[in-house]
Amino acid sequence: MKKIGLVRSLFGAILLNALVAPLGILGYGDYIWMVFTALVIFFALGADMKKLPTIIVSFICGVAWWMAGSVLTEIFSSSMPHPAAEGLGISVMVFLILFIHEVVLQKTVAGTVPSVFLGFALTAFALTPVVEGAIQLTPFHVVGIFLYGIVLTVVLMVGGFGICSLIFGKEATLASLPGGEKEAM
Repeated sequence: MKKIGLVRSLFGAILLNALVAPLGILGYGDYIWMVFTALVIFFALGADMKKLPTIIVSFICGVAWWMAGSVLTEIFSSSMPHPAAEGLGISVMVFLILFIHEVVLQKTVAGTVPSVFLGFALTAFALTPVVEGAIQLTPFHVVGIFLYGIVLTVVLMVGGFGICSLIFGKEATLASLPGGEKEAM
């Protein structure tokens, strides 16, 4: 079992390194870290390939919530200092995200609250220039980079399973997988 994990880990390291390189070549090197947020949420939610649609839809909802929050903050800024408007806007957005996604949409494809908050926070962070000379991102960039991370996640999971199945056999590889991964393969 440990040999299979070792091979999957080595395969993943080499593959992910090769697949994130184009981002650097295209000028998005400062944002490569964002690709890995897709891996973080995927593994945090149990590494279940069946959850990918809800992870993606919920993330996109979070991006949309950030955009709505920006508009709301601008509206509030017309009648109060910007820091207060920002705090109020964020409070309203957090309430709406929690109520709508955790209560109303809980059993739907848009009900993965951690992914909604990831989309919200990642958009807020990514659209605030932090590196001088870096390409200024839009919400579409954020979604695109996250979706590229999802593609890398799928390639990592399917490719790692395939390589290990070739080397160790499908049954041994399946037996080595955690629950969510095992069901998805």
